[in-house]
Amino acid sequence: MRKIQILFLTAASALLLFSGCGKKDDPEPNNNNNSNNNNPGALKPYFFNYNFDNKDYKINTGEEQYMPFSENEVGGYVTEYVPGPEDIGISFRFDHHPTNQEVLDMAGVTYYYEGYNAPVKLEVSIRQSLNEESIYSIDTLSSIFYVKVNSVKYLKEFESFYYVDVYEMTGTCTALMRKNDGTTALLKNGSFKMAVSRVKEK
Repeated sequence: MRKIQILFLTAASALLLFSGCGKKDDPEPNNNNNSNNNNPGALKPYFFNYNFDNKDYKINTGEEQYMPFSENEVGGYVTEYVPGPEDIGISFRFDHHPTNQEVLDMAGVTYYYEGYNAPVKLEVSIRQSLNEESIYSIDTLSSIFYVKVNSVKYLKEFESFYYVDVYEMTGTCTALMRKNDGTTALLKNGSFKMAVSRVKEK
């Protein structure tokens, strides 16, 4: 009888062991593709985070919004359509048509809002469609307002209004902005990763 009990306990232990292993080996659910989880921007490579007029904004998008309006201009936008659209853009306006190498060499450079006499005129713009307001940076000689370009990487050629070269740009920024009613407000703590473009040579 004791031998039967030992065999029974051994068999029961083995059954529990195997059933436990089977449950543990089941694959864990993969939530990486669920945009409602902890990292909603995982599949959206571009962002622009900033504080404007003491309100925080976090724009995250997978869209590339180029700025191919002038051959002397390098720039782009980050746009989000909910609840906006809200978008913010940066434009670097050269006094000549910048080459591909000049755009790549922007990495590590800090630009200031020094006006039309500067080799590169800087402008930051915000569009808030809910209140139909467009807001632009103000030229100033103060060095506390700037755009610092951390990195520039060539991505591709694209046909828009013109053929353009597209780059991925990262950086940080601050700005003094003028609102529609003529008052000014600070844009601070800006950080971005965005697609920018330049018009290709003909």
